[in-house]
Amino acid sequence: MMSEIMSELQVRSEQEKKWTVFQRRKYGNVSFNRNWKDYVKGFGNREGDFWLGLEELHEKTKEGNMELEINMIRKDTGTRWVSKYRQA
Repeated sequence: MMSEIMSELQVRSEQEKKWTVFQRRKYGNVSFNRNWKDYVKGFGNREGDFWLGLEELHEKTKEGNMELEINMIRKDTGTRWVSKYRQA
């Protein structure tokens, strides 16, 4: 089913007032079946499908209040899901 769904995960820093996309799965041309080192460092192309990397994600989120937004679109029906989570 994941191959039918495009997803984009974002985190927003309250201090910087901007979103950082840390995962995009839209085209299906990058395998996300990876080892731990790949997830730590990141992989893919930021213009297409990618994972930002745990090290960079940690650097961007270690200070301040954050908000997580998950956007998913089912390719075949266009159905959209959006979930938002806020740091308490």
